[in-house]
This record gives sequence, C-alpha cells and structure tokens, in this order.
Amino acid sequence: MVENSNPGEERDGVTEENRQPNDQDEHDVLDVMAASVVGGSGAPLLELLGIRQDEHVSVCWQRPDRNFMAQLTSGSDAARVAAEHINDANVWFGVNPIGRHVRGGRGRAEDVTRCVALWADLDVGKDGACVDVDQALMIVKEVSEMLGANPIALVDSGSGGLHPYWLLDVGDPAWRFKLNPEEPWKDNAARERAQNGLRRFQRLVDHVAARHGVKVDNVSDMSRVLRWPGSYNRKRPDQPGLVELVESPLGIPEPLTLEWVENALDEAGIPAEAPKSRPGSGDGATVAGKAGDWRYGMLTHPYVLSMIEGWKTEAVNGRHHWMLSCFIRLACAHRCGRITESDYGRGRDVVLGRFTVDDLGRELRVDEGAPELQEAIRRAEAKSDEEALRECGGRDRDAGQTDSEYWAESVDVQRSDSGEIDTTDRLEDAYLGERIYRESLQDYQWTAEFGWMHYDGRRWTRTKDPIVADEVRSALIELHRGGALAGADHNRLQKISGLLSRSRIEGLAGVARMVSAKESQSIRFDDHPDLLNVGNGVVDLRTGELSPHGRELYLTKVIDVDYVPYAVHEDWDKALEALPDAECEVWLQERLGQGITGHPVPDDRLLVLKGGGSNGKTTIVDGVRGALGGDYMVSMPERILLARPSDHPTEMMKLCGARLAVMEEFPDQHINVKRLKDIQGTGEMTARHIGKDSVSWKPTHSAVITTNYFPKVDESDHGTWRRLVMLDFPYTYRKAGERLGPDDRLGDPGLRGRVEGGTEQQQAVLAWLVEGARRWYANDMAMSADPRSVTEATAQWREQSDVMLRYITERLVFDPQQWVPTGDLFDDFTSWSADAKHRQWTAQTFTSRFLGHEDVDKAGVRKGQVSTSREGLSRRPSRVSGQPTGAPLPKRTMAMLGVGFRVDEGGEAVEEGWAERAKRS
Repeated sequence: MVENSNPGEERDGVTEENRQPNDQDEHDVLDVMAASVVGGSGAPLLELLGIRQDEHVSVCWQRPDRNFMAQLTSGSDAARVAAEHINDANVWFGVNPIGRHVRGGRGRAEDVTRCVALWADLDVGKDGACVDVDQALMIVKEVSEMLGANPIALVDSGSGGLHPYWLLDVGDPAWRFKLNPEEPWKDNAARERAQNGLRRFQRLVDHVAARHGVKVDNVSDMSRVLRWPGSYNRKRPDQPGLVELVESPLGIPEPLTLEWVENALDEAGIPAEAPKSRPGSGDGATVAGKAGDWRYGMLTHPYVLSMIEGWKTEAVNGRHHWMLSCFIRLACAHRCGRITESDYGRGRDVVLGRFTVDDLGRELRVDEGAPELQEAIRRAEAKSDEEALRECGGRDRDAGQTDSEYWAESVDVQRSDSGEIDTTDRLEDAYLGERIYRESLQDYQWTAEFGWMHYDGRRWTRTKDPIVADEVRSALIELHRGGALAGADHNRLQKISGLLSRSRIEGLAGVARMVSAKESQSIRFDDHPDLLNVGNGVVDLRTGELSPHGRELYLTKVIDVDYVPYAVHEDWDKALEALPDAECEVWLQERLGQGITGHPVPDDRLLVLKGGGSNGKTTIVDGVRGALGGDYMVSMPERILLARPSDHPTEMMKLCGARLAVMEEFPDQHINVKRLKDIQGTGEMTARHIGKDSVSWKPTHSAVITTNYFPKVDESDHGTWRRLVMLDFPYTYRKAGERLGPDDRLGDPGLRGRVEGGTEQQQAVLAWLVEGARRWYANDMAMSADPRSVTEATAQWREQSDVMLRYITERLVFDPQQWVPTGDLFDDFTSWSADAKHRQWTAQTFTSRFLGHEDVDKAGVRKGQVSTSREGLSRRPSRVSGQPTGAPLPKRTMAMLGVGFRVDEGGEAVEEGWAERAKRS
C-alpha cells in the first residue's frame, strides 16, 4: 500500500495543488492502482469506510445455480463470514451498516442506520459500458472533480469493472437515521433527505457517463450490496476474476457532509426530486420512472418464477389480450427488480412458445410479440408503485431492494439440472423441517456425542433442545409474517398458523435434528491439533499466524485472552527467574508450548515440577492457567495417578480432548505406574463416565504435576523411568525483613496475582507459550535435550525413589559364586521394608521387580532350582523363612544365583533396617 500524498506535495516538479489534468493522468492512476492494491480481504475496505466492529453489515453469497443467501454479522466478524464462501461463490457486502433488529436477509433500506459512502458501478467491455479501464477512470475523475473530493477506495470488480467509493463525514448527523422497525415505510426526514441525495448522485454519475457514451447501472439503494474485495467474480465460472481493493487512488480523500453533496449536485445541475410513495402511504399515483431506470434483480422472486411456470399451461383467452397481460406482469417484475435478465428472456419465450403457425393463421414474424412487449413496458411505466407490485406478487421490495430475500418467503424455489422450476410449497414436517434447518439453524449442529451444538461466533458449545425449538418457533413466525406480506391466500396462512403448536414445533425440531445428524457424520470437532482458538482469532501454532474465527473449524474450546505476537511483560520475566537457569527457561517454554498443541508429548514423559514452599513454581503455573483458561488447561484429579486398580476410570475422562493437563501439589504418596503408562505414551485411551458407555480417543494432552516432595515410585524398570522427568525449583522466596540464605530470594507478594489476572501479563504468557510451540514445530516436532540441572534432578529422584536399589545396596552383594534361597531373600526384603516403612509387596511382585532391575540384570543374577549341597549358600544367622537358624533346607530348592547377603567385618549378616542405618549414619 502506498502512502497518501499530502496537499501541496511536489511530484515531478508539479505540486498537487496546481497540477492540471492531462492525457497522462489516467496512466498515472493505473500506476497508482498497480502499486497500492490491498486485495486479499474486504476487511480493509470496511475499515476505510469507518464501519465499526460493533456495527452490523450484511454479507451475501451465491453459488452457481443456487439460491442467493445473506447473513447479518458484526463488522468484526464480516471477514470470517465472507472467507467461508470465497472459494466457491460470488460474495457481496452491504455498504451501509444495518440495525441489529433485523433477524434475516441482508436488511432493507429502512434498516440502514447510517450512510458511510457514495458509490458507483462502472462496467467495462459490455454493450453500452466503458470501452476500457482508462475510460472508467476518466468518469471517476470527472465525478470527483464535480464533487470536490477524491474517492477513498476503488474496487476492481473482477470482470474489468470499477466500484469507486467516496467517503461520507461520520460526524454529520444528516447521514445517521432513527430506526422504526414496526412501521418501516414511515421514513424520518433525515432518511428521505439522504435517499434523495443518493439518487441525485446516481443521476450525476449517469450524466457524466452519458457524455462518454456510456450507460451505468443504478446502484443508489441504501441497502445496496457490492463485491467483497478478496473474493472472485464468477460470472464466467471457467475464468473467475479476483476482486481487488485500491486505497485512495487519486490522492487524499475528503469526507463529505450531506450539505456539501447537495451543493455540489446543485452546481452540477442535478435537481432534487419529490419523495416517492411507500407501501401503505395511500398515494397510488407516483410512478417509479422510465424503463431505462429499471434494473434486473440478482435473483428471481419465487412468485414470479411460479407465474412464468403457470403460463405453460394457462388457458389462452384471446391471443393479443393474453400475451399483453403476461408481458405487462413481466415488465412489472423487471421494474420492481424481481426478475433476472435471463429469466426475463425465458418468460418472454414461454409466452411466445404458446403460439404456433396454426394458432396465428400465418407465419411467425422475426419480431413476433415485440409490439405487445413495448406496449406492456409503456403500461408498466404508468402504473403506481403498489399497482406494479400487485402485478408481480404484491409484496414490496423493501425500498428499492434488487435481490430477493428468501428468509421470509413462503415458497422455496429450486431448479433441476434442465433448468425447469421446481416450486416446493409443502408444509409437512419432513419438508419444512429440513428447510428450517438450512435457512434458520445455520449456527446449530446435532451430533450423537454431544447433542445440539451452537456456534457463538468463536466456538461451538453445547446447547439444549428448548433453545433449538425456540429458533424453530421464530422461523415459523417469520414464515407466517412473510406469507402475509407476500399476499398468500387465507388457507395457506391458516396452515402455517397450525404449525405454531408446541407439538408441531418439537416435531419440526426433530426433523431438523435428523437432517443435521446425517450431515454431522463427517464432522469432527476439535480436529485441528495445530490450531489454538484465542480471543481475537485462531492461531496457527506452526507459524504463529493469526486468522479469523471460523464456523467450519468446529472448535469447541477458546481462550479469552487475545494473542499479541511477541508480547512481553516484566512481571512474567520476573516469575521466570524462579527457574535454575536460562537454559531451563528455554527448555520449559518448549515443553509447555508443545503442551498447548493437540499432539501428545512425543517423548511420553510426565513433567514433574518440584520445590519446597514459596519457590515460585505456583506463580508460573497460575500464569499459564490465566493465559489458557479452563478449556485448554485442565486440572487432573489426584486419583488419576493414585488410583487403585479397582477404582472407576471416570477421572480419566478429564483428559479427553485436553491439551495441557496439570495436577497440582501431588501428595507424598506412590504413583500408580500402570495409570502413568495408561496416560503417557499410549496410542489410544478408553474411559467412561459413570453409567455411560466407554469412549475411546487418541491422546492430545501433555501431563504436568507439581509437588513439594519426590513422588514415590516403586518400579525401577526402564519403561517407568523413561516416562518421568523432573525440574527442580531451587530457590525460596522470603518476605521482606527475613534473613536470606544462599538459595533465598526476596519475594514479591503481588506478583502471582498480577501474572494470573493482568491482561497484558496474560498476553505475554500466551505469546511465550505460542513461541515455545513454534520452536517445537521448527525442531521437527522433537523435544530438545534436557538441561544439566534437569538431568541431575531426575537422577536424584530416581535414586531416592528406587526401593529395590536401596535394598540391594544395603543388604546384598553380587557374587557369581553365591546363591540365596528365594524364600530367604523375600523374607529379608519384607523385614527390611517394614523397618523402612515401605508398603509391603507380594512374593510375586518382589521377584518380578528384583529380576527386572537394571543392576540385577547387569550382574547376571538368575533364578533357578539348585541342590542344597551346592557350595556358596548364603543365609542369615537368624530366624528366617519361619525355620530356626541352621534348619535344613529341602534337597532341592528355588534360589537366586549370583547374589548373597552382605556381611559385616566380623562375617555376620547385616540385620539392622534401612531406617536404623540412616539414623546411625
């Protein structure tokens, strides 16, 4: 985007103030256009026009051979809605904001809350249009000179045409209007004056274009929709054209007041006009103008389609009279903007097709029907607004509306592949339920797993059946209202009224659920592990890029914090000072960053954050929780890692779909290693809520626990310890006035609260986590090597937790010449573990863990049956195995070969327990 030129700025030796137009100007404008194309999105255009994020605008789309659709959305969400349809549909937007009371469609002229711009539609390359872009630009420049203001934006419509926009003064109250939804035809004076100004401006554009031999489209409706920049013009499906935005193509724009516009129009000789009649005004004499001002609609009204279809079989009473009558109705449909150009031609052909040579008694003329059609156009011009409307359906187009609105119509019109009109007017539940689902429940989806889900603009959440039923009720009320406005017969309105009972509403909601359930079979919620749904959009964790929220992503979780790339805050930096060193900070950032992705931790390790009281680990964990909220960071119940084998697995459901799972203040108890292996490094998890069926899912979480102690781990095998890693917090934070030791730091009492609850602090934490995730992706989704302090802390934990290692070190020696009866060995361990206050093992558990220990395996110890006469027998000189000392063993017994009891210097076996030895030493 190029910067705007300043008034008086010198360019090529000529200032902007005294620069005169010449033949080179148009080429200069083209150069500016090429250099300043914004493209890619309509959001910059909304910003240029001053449309606020809390205002409502319409976004409209139409796929080939499909209905014209519209959605009213906030200015902040318009880009997301448009992006959903850019890839396969024409997309438009309503230039002026619309009132929030509008429940469907794109809004009408009387729903406009304020005018933001003047605009024009200059076609290129068509019959009667501009020859090329240069000619279109010349018209834009001449209009700008007559207005005394440059356009703020120029949009290439994707087919060679141009849409210039002239900015209106947001501070001028004449461009703002009061809404009267109950009686929309009763416009206030400001609206009438502004609408008059728009029509006069259109005549100014017509006048300038006519001097160049060009005819332009009338686009003066307040509720006009124009092409959305960044979309594609699909008039030629095989060659879609990109709709692009150019900012300030002729220089600095000047916002226009209504008074300024009126004075400029007066000077240009464009007179004011008398207000037109409105439906219900009682003035039936006012006419809409000459046929040259009529414009075709973007979609044909359902009533008109039915009318044309009826002509195929309607009885012909008097050839000339019948033909003229049909052509008058056709011309009125054109005048009211209720028919497309192609359907207009098709309707004419249907009428002419009813006559043959035999019917006429002569050969068909080349211009057969032309005189009748010209007479019909003349008569349509002479009709009042209400008379013209009655000829083509009876319902007002809502103050100049040119696109049929389907949300309030009583007929659903579709076309077959052959182009024939299929008029579906059925009110049975099976048909109407599906129609309501597609037209009024776009933000609802039913799934077998969750029931009804509702999209709130950021994420999908569970909702209840009565909420959906109320949406159905509202749709039926609008159906009745639309039928009444369209002049539906009494019987049909009575049938619609019969749908308003509770049972019929619930029945229609049930049909909608069935249709939705069928479509939801291909939908997977939260199936984007590389995305993070945040307050201001969706972050791609692979790149750190932010995109708008999207309904089609089917995300059910959201963070309320906005993502601000590279945000930092001194409070978060201070919290991270609790870590041992900078290397640990980078390592922790990567591990927690990986944890916010939807991928399970690749090395299968449970991260343990250990430290005594007041060590800073809780401040860091609370900061992460404040940034992620309860959707992406869940609290793991203690029972997940402490549960007995017989405990119900319902706690495991907490991990279904979770990302970062944290268990705080793990008690001084034993970790259930089976559960550890169930939650870390498994390809599929299965659990269930009490009384519900089991659910299986692929893990998405990364687990973290915090503790003041070394958690107790009985198992000593590699499969257990490869799943564990510890980060020790070495410092203690003291209060002011307390004595500080070598590992003490002065604490900040308010730091934890600020980190957890401050907006800027949370944004800094979130940016820190996203950066950690991005680095993990950049490292081929592999975890970096552990820092030295982490390796040392984990080794210290394993040494203290390895019960078998402690027993071996205190009681046994490895000697290939010795052997110990298995009963003696187990009884000795049982005695030792009782002294150490260690929980008791069964003989089977002891044997399995003894032989599976890494040191025992390295020493070559094995279990086998031996003769008791074999040399190297090692026994304790005390009561063991329930037998007195020296009691004979069986001739053959099971033994551990390659190990013996440790003896003291006097040759006596060591009998004191580990606890006593610890006290003595």
